[in-house]
Amino acid sequence: MLVLCLALYIWAAVVLARNGASPSRIVVRFFDMITIAVPPALPACLTIATVLSIGRLRKKGIYVTSPDRITLAGQLDVICFDKTGTLTEQGLDLQGIVTIVDGRLHGMVANMTLLPMQLVELLASCHGLARMGEALVGDPLDQKLFLATQWDLVDERPSVDAAQANCGIDSTSAELVDGGIDGAGGAEAVAAVEAAEATGTSESVHTFVRPPGAAHAFAIIKRFEFSAALQRNLVVIRAPDDSVAVFAKGSPEAIRSLVAPASVPPDFDRLLGELTREGLRVLALAAGDASRVPESQLLGWTQAETEAGVGLRLVGLAVMANPLRKDTLDVIEQLQYAGIRTVMVTGDHLRTAVSVAHKCAILPTQRPILLVDAADHTPSPPPPLTLPSSAAMAAVASPIPIAAGPSPSPATTPQLAIPSSAPFRRGGGFPSAPVTMQRPGTFLHHHAAAEATGPGPAGEPTPMGDPSIQVGKSWGAAMLAAGEEPVSPRSQEAGEAPDDGNGLAAISPQQLQLEVGRSTAPHALAQTLVSNRAATVGKTDGSALPEPLSVSSNGQHSLSEGAGDAVAGPVGLRLSVLDADGNVTETASVGMSGGWAASTGVLELMTRLMMGELECAVTGKGFNCLLASPQLQLQPPQKSVPLLLPVLQRAAVFARMSPDNKRDLMLLLGSGIDGAPEDCPHLGLRAGFCGDGANDCGALKAAHVGVSLCEAEASVAAPMTSKAQTIASMITVVAEGRCTLMATYQIFQFIIVYALVQAFETNLMYTYSLNLGDYQYLIEDLFFTTVLAALMGMTAPRSGLSRRRPLPRVMSPPLMLSTVAQCGVVVIFQLASLWMLQAQPGYTRFRGDRDLHDTVAPENTVTYIVALAQYVVMAMVFNKGMPHRSPIWTNLALVAALLAQTGFVLYTLFVTDKFNLEVQEMVDKNGVVDTPFRWRLLGLLVGMGAVAISVEYTCMGLINLLDWARGRGKGGGGSLRVNSSR
Repeated sequence: MLVLCLALYIWAAVVLARNGASPSRIVVRFFDMITIAVPPALPACLTIATVLSIGRLRKKGIYVTSPDRITLAGQLDVICFDKTGTLTEQGLDLQGIVTIVDGRLHGMVANMTLLPMQLVELLASCHGLARMGEALVGDPLDQKLFLATQWDLVDERPSVDAAQANCGIDSTSAELVDGGIDGAGGAEAVAAVEAAEATGTSESVHTFVRPPGAAHAFAIIKRFEFSAALQRNLVVIRAPDDSVAVFAKGSPEAIRSLVAPASVPPDFDRLLGELTREGLRVLALAAGDASRVPESQLLGWTQAETEAGVGLRLVGLAVMANPLRKDTLDVIEQLQYAGIRTVMVTGDHLRTAVSVAHKCAILPTQRPILLVDAADHTPSPPPPLTLPSSAAMAAVASPIPIAAGPSPSPATTPQLAIPSSAPFRRGGGFPSAPVTMQRPGTFLHHHAAAEATGPGPAGEPTPMGDPSIQVGKSWGAAMLAAGEEPVSPRSQEAGEAPDDGNGLAAISPQQLQLEVGRSTAPHALAQTLVSNRAATVGKTDGSALPEPLSVSSNGQHSLSEGAGDAVAGPVGLRLSVLDADGNVTETASVGMSGGWAASTGVLELMTRLMMGELECAVTGKGFNCLLASPQLQLQPPQKSVPLLLPVLQRAAVFARMSPDNKRDLMLLLGSGIDGAPEDCPHLGLRAGFCGDGANDCGALKAAHVGVSLCEAEASVAAPMTSKAQTIASMITVVAEGRCTLMATYQIFQFIIVYALVQAFETNLMYTYSLNLGDYQYLIEDLFFTTVLAALMGMTAPRSGLSRRRPLPRVMSPPLMLSTVAQCGVVVIFQLASLWMLQAQPGYTRFRGDRDLHDTVAPENTVTYIVALAQYVVMAMVFNKGMPHRSPIWTNLALVAALLAQTGFVLYTLFVTDKFNLEVQEMVDKNGVVDTPFRWRLLGLLVGMGAVAISVEYTCMGLINLLDWARGRGKGGGGSLRVNSSR
């Protein structure tokens, strides 16, 4: 626009020079033209639509802390939803408890009074609840299980005497002074109390749970709160008879990896599959007897040591129902109709998530699904060393020293199996399993042998989410191990230096090579996969597949050492196909078996995924594996199979995802992870997230648009918070975003055309040595343009989402075509009005002075009236409702302003009173601008409006025709946008 106005100014400068204008006057008019071409009110006008949208959202209970996210909401390509409390109802309904006795499944029990006492104790104590006054505070799931037992919960603070007694401090010389502790031993007593309160290891720092009507209570003497990375929580309790037990509750996969294999029923997987296919949420329950472990030693253990040192047995499954919200299905269907991809990201079991995704239409019901998970390979454990009872007790009672040097390998670590001859001393309990004690030690990190080897209280989760994955020298390893270099267990045992990357324990950088281009389309990528598969068929030279990953299922770090080594936990990816009937029909593994022919199945599955023959669902561990090794390297080295990229493009369900996994997923769907190498793909989409809990904070912050359905902790990180806890808020946000985006575009178009109207009008006056009057400028700028631009943003969004997506940027061809076409209409009809004036009988061209002081002339009057009419017409033309905004007549304020301004134009055209003659500096009707001419001029203005509207709809039709032709040329489909980090 500035270039156009400068061109007009050059034309006017030539005219002014011919009329004898001084150079200083020409320079002044140059700066005057700049202010006309670039209106100072443009930024404010563009902000008005966003400000009005914030007000509309606030009225609907959605509060915005980041206004810039509103327009981003109008461009969303994908929206990810948490499941529990977001897609489903907030509360959980306990369906019953499936009891497991001696490795055998029993029926589901809904009545708590019919359960074994041990299970009731577990449900009443294995939680992180606290009492605040008369109310229970804590996780709603824990509250539901606890309230089902009808037990009572009591919190107590530690006393000074008890804290001193536990630490062996003499309290006789310490006394309370003004609420503090003074005297000899006072400082030690204060430190003991603070340590007891911080660690929960003092026998006075307890939460007590009491059966209904009982006089004695069970004390929770130690808690390990729920960890999303570990997917479980654990408590240590003391019964009234002084027996000590350890209870654990968590995901079936996590608990199964901790318990004795003999306690797991043979049909456990079948039952779990049946329950999760029904969309039920399942928690595994485990118990162990710790009465024989000295309490001082037990309270000093970390979570990993407690789980390893106490023989846990699987004792039951808690089954809960979490029904869909009533509006979930309708919201998902509306978003999909609007061209927005919907994805579920949850911490629940994969099959539960798939079942819920089927119910809410995120996944189609009659299509096979590719399941991506970490491949598990569990070796046979070394036989435990069984000691006599007395020797075993002595071994347990003595602390196990942890050397600062290299630790022995797992294969040589001795184990102590303590036989159990007595059942639990509480009635109704099951006989406890033998307690297997494994000496704690660090098998990987050469500098941290005295630290905890897994996540939990002694080791925080790694930045990438699941800390149980350890890889070699790659970007994934750097993020997972936070710069720690792994050491091979063999080299540690032999006292060798850490692996330098040349051995089997390290991962070759070539194995993580990614060859995805900047804009790889799915079909082109699928063709690459087909060619790679053809190149590998029949290759059976025995060369081993790379094993880039080694994951310990119990939270311990481990490292892969080659195809022939037995490594505990996941050592690669497992790809399986789930058919429409819920049966697994095909399976392929990456990094588990030797021979390149084994990769043919992976090639085929990935090809089918990219061709759209398969849907996709991923677990958190599988997602971590993909992050660490985004593609599989084939022979020859330049051939590769992309793994992460097609999953990002096609997956609709991400299950067992930790908070960090959710955050990383949002970054990969968007602009990528900061600091990631060039071979890490990302999609470059506009991604939104909707969640309701603290575990969603990272994803809410990482997403382009995050909407929190919780007014508590998640609202701090979310750019938007909905008071109404329903995902229908996403419909409102997207609709407002699209409406605001289009309003901004239309206001921009209006301001651009307004600048051209005034600039061209001013240049025409320069050719007659005339200028606009001061009040004429004021009326055009303030009472017409500013009012119209402000009120155009008040148009509300349409009630439903359109299938047509908004334009991505203001300089897009459709908008530019419309703007340029309307500029042509403006120029043509301003010139036409002057041609009509020149055709009047008796017309004489007006010539003003060279300093442009004259304003009253027929040419000025005609062009000023036409310019006022053009502002009204352009506001009507650009304020289109379809497809994202309501019709113009729904904006009552704008309609009232247009009617008032139309009346003012007619008043200026036909009335010659003092205001028009002296303020607006118009000519009267006695000259060439007589009454018949004014009626003809009115007809010209009406024709101008009709032409402007016709031109606008012609441009819209032409754009639609080009879109149709482009889509037909591409076979009626497009491709997902994919960008590489380059």
